[in-house]
Amino acid sequence: MIIKNIPALIKSSNSGNFRSKALLAFAYWSGNNVNQNFKKAFKIWMELANDGDPNGLFNIATMYLRGDGMKIDYKKSHKYYLKCANLKIKEYPSCGPEGAKSLIRSSNYTLGQKFYLHGKYKFNLKLGIKHMSKALDLGHFLSGYMLGSYYNPNANEFYGIKKNARKAIKYLKLSADYNFLPPLVSL
Repeated sequence: MIIKNIPALIKSSNSGNFRSKALLAFAYWSGNNVNQNFKKAFKIWMELANDGDPNGLFNIATMYLRGDGMKIDYKKSHKYYLKCANLKIKEYPSCGPEGAKSLIRSSNYTLGQKFYLHGKYKFNLKLGIKHMSKALDLGHFLSGYMLGSYYNPNANEFYGIKKNARKAIKYLKLSADYNFLPPLVSL
């Protein structure tokens, strides 16, 4: 995404336009037509997060997870991903329902895969599967493929998930419904 006319974006953001705030924060985070500035991006996204906006919540969580301009903090990252994952899909000032759905879906995937199954926050098999399943329900087809692979009796053991052919087929079929090639091959 190429962001143009930064002065107009700053003016619109300063007047309270949430979409402009989200775009401006992205510009500062990515260095897109401005000098990269993680502190400015964090400040703007935190304003959105404090208003319960998915753009702010997801991106603050990601900055803490990656350590963009700060020390990595899995506890804080988990907190913001969880807030985003628990939002309702609706129109938000910074994005429409599809944008919100994408951020909520990605938050659930990250919680399931990185925080609970990889144990970056704490290992919890039940919560990992729950969040990855919710991500799949929201259209994150990779979640279904991965869950299917974890349950697949013919694959290596992952995270202590007990092998179960029925569950493997269920998740692979759900993922294949998105015309994603790997689950089609696995089935």
